[in-house]
Amino acid sequence: MPNADSDRLAGELETLLEGEADALRAARFAELDAIAQRKESLVARGAIDALGPQAVERLRVLSQRNAALLDGARGGLKAAMARIEAGRAPVPDLNTYDLNGRRRAIPSQADQRSHRA
Repeated sequence: MPNADSDRLAGELETLLEGEADALRAARFAELDAIAQRKESLVARGAIDALGPQAVERLRVLSQRNAALLDGARGGLKAAMARIEAGRAPVPDLNTYDLNGRRRAIPSQADQRSHRA
């Protein structure tokens, strides 16, 4: 049965989940570790043990939303890293054709990198 203390702890947990979502949306990833530690502390203190079904459902919805935000941020970071790595790759040789239709390779320079916008 919910009591004033569990309601307060659940409110704190909900506030943390909202703060976590804000941090994820704003790419303030440095804040996530402290938020996770605070959430673990609240759960260890019994913040969800005595909650009613409506409060548990609200926290579940917020947690699922944050999990989706975290997955999106992780995917975005992986895509950015792949894009940076692709820009570091050497430029391949350029193939061109002369007036007689013969293919000719123009070698790229060893230190030349692709320039992609």
